[in-house]
Amino acid sequence: MDGEKQATGERRQADVSFISIVNATPMGIHLYELQDDDSLVFIGANPAASQILGIDHKEFIGLSIEEAFPGLMQTEAPQRYRDAARFGTSWRTEHFDYNDGKIQGTFEIVAFKVGPQKLAVMFNDITARKRSEDALRESEQEFRQLFEMESDAIVLIDNQTGRMIEANRAAAVLYGFNHDELIAMKNSDLSAEPEETQRVTQGMPVVVDNVVTIPLRWHQKKDGTVFPVEITGRFFERHGRSVHIAAIRDITERMKAEEEKGRLQAQLLQAQKMESVGRLAGGVAHDFNNMLGIILGYAELVQGKLVPDDPINKGIQEIINAVNRSADLTRQLLAFARKQIVSPKVLDLNDTVAGMIKMLRRLIGEEIELAWRPGPAVWPVRADPSQIDQILANLCVNARDAITGCGIIAIETANLTFDTVQAGELSDVLPGDYVVLTVSDDGCGMEKDVLDNIFEPFFTTKGLGQGTGLGLSTVYGIVKQNNGFVDVHSQYGMGTTFKVFLPRYLDKSVHAAEVVQAEDISGGPEKVLFVEDEPIQELV
Repeated sequence: MDGEKQATGERRQADVSFISIVNATPMGIHLYELQDDDSLVFIGANPAASQILGIDHKEFIGLSIEEAFPGLMQTEAPQRYRDAARFGTSWRTEHFDYNDGKIQGTFEIVAFKVGPQKLAVMFNDITARKRSEDALRESEQEFRQLFEMESDAIVLIDNQTGRMIEANRAAAVLYGFNHDELIAMKNSDLSAEPEETQRVTQGMPVVVDNVVTIPLRWHQKKDGTVFPVEITGRFFERHGRSVHIAAIRDITERMKAEEEKGRLQAQLLQAQKMESVGRLAGGVAHDFNNMLGIILGYAELVQGKLVPDDPINKGIQEIINAVNRSADLTRQLLAFARKQIVSPKVLDLNDTVAGMIKMLRRLIGEEIELAWRPGPAVWPVRADPSQIDQILANLCVNARDAITGCGIIAIETANLTFDTVQAGELSDVLPGDYVVLTVSDDGCGMEKDVLDNIFEPFFTTKGLGQGTGLGLSTVYGIVKQNNGFVDVHSQYGMGTTFKVFLPRYLDKSVHAAEVVQAEDISGGPEKVLFVEDEPIQELV
């Protein structure tokens, strides 16, 4: 009997200890007893259970589990509880959604056997946590969608290792790597700059509100293509590690546009400068012509009074020759200034060039071959034939001077049409039909710094006394005067090609102004009053 009393006392003490533990546990606990009819009867709950669910459990004592908690009827929980009470197999679920109209929420549940036919169900309300997790999951999904939809390449980089933690679809497309290849790389693997200069960029980093912008870096794709990028990054902490997110933008097209803008601005400045110098040159040429007229007039008067074998005659002839050479220079100045008096005609460029070939052969010398390649059915142009001669002479002389020893100068003609897009790519070019006069040589070619200045008036690479620097300026002036344009391609050591584009002449009718003939004026006793402020008046 003493042994039974001792065992009973120990059981009571264990029950008291168990009840104390249950009551002190912060998790809710429900106690059930499995009956012979296989029903589970609610027999108690700890204070935490009442606090978590917000109900008084006393009214549930003696009720079956289905009566106490009707929301469990359509779930697997009752059967799981019976199995645990009968066989001792515990059951656990981390997200159990319950709703019976009075009690609702998401719970974490553990059911286990605590004695003969006895079952304890421990639970915790994780509704708030689940909402936070769902909100976080939705936020991550939204971020992922934005991350993937962004047109710029975006990568997340661990600052300590330099490895890419994440990369979006645009990054994979930009660099040609797949996602797995990218996140196995370091950000430095994308750089096309030498390692020792990777932090030295043409555009210094700009920091505003913890956002770093690097205007220019050079990166490379999987196929080795090197291209310019602009990088914008922000540094922050993620899971206790320092990271930064970088948006990488391919700026190839932007740089091309900026280069094109710079080229067009340079062309505009060049045109404005040429216009200014042209006005100056025109004024100088006008005054110079007046002085040459006086010199030539008096020289011819003196020569007319001399007998042919007079020794002074030779000196006078030299004066006349010098005046004529100087007159050629003023004509070039006037052509450059677009103030030369011209007589435009409708021309077949093939006929005009063919008429110059013999003279051009003598001009360039016997050692250089002159190849004339007329294009078929060349459209007519409207220009002064003497100006075409001047263009050919200047371009051929330049080509001759660029050739050392033997070489070839080729002259070609062809038709060409510019559409709106093609014309937009060039400065001061209108869409339409053009006849192209091409003069090319296999001479020494030009370096870029020379090429950039060839149309500058008085710019020359020839020695002192070997050139005026007006040849190509004259070509430029004549072509502009005829609403055309000039294109030059040259590579040092590879020769030079000049292309002169003259607009096609479409009007086949003859303008009335061109056919009006001057009426005969009968002479009479009239007197002509000549007014001139130069000494040429006396000569006249």
